[in-house]
Amino acid sequence: FTLVLVRFGGDARMASQGALWLACGALSLALGLWAPRPGVRMRVQSVLASRGEAASTAAGVAACLGSEEANVILAQARRRLRGVPVARIEARHLRNNAPDPEGFRLSTPYAMGAIDAFVSHSWSCDADAKLAALQAWARCFEAAHDRAPVVWLGKLCLDQ
Repeated sequence: FTLVLVRFGGDARMASQGALWLACGALSLALGLWAPRPGVRMRVQSVLASRGEAASTAAGVAACLGSEEANVILAQARRRLRGVPVARIEARHLRNNAPDPEGFRLSTPYAMGAIDAFVSHSWSCDADAKLAALQAWARCFEAAHDRAPVVWLGKLCLDQ
């Protein structure tokens, strides 16, 4: 870590602006060194989610990355959100990433908060093993919650 001392000459206004720029630079450097550390992203997401509804947080992040307002993105997400009961998922749905219009019809619209899990997986892993693991999780979920789980799986929930 390097400490930089800068002497600002001139009037008080220039010294104040220079100090502000130095503070911003130091903050940027600190964030640049801190952000890549393991677990930081999860802690930041947790803090953001604790400040309000998780969907609003996600919409706010999306708005920062795009040109739409957070409320517009959130409304689109609510209209497009779909889920599929785990019982409807077959190994063929997990085998390749080719678009599957028939598979999309297995999913139905759900309200935010009504989907139990977001399924992320590797297309290169064994489809039968992935399905077996998903079904085992579903059995545990059903035993704990007295209902079958609904998941979001991109191939089945995104109109491709």
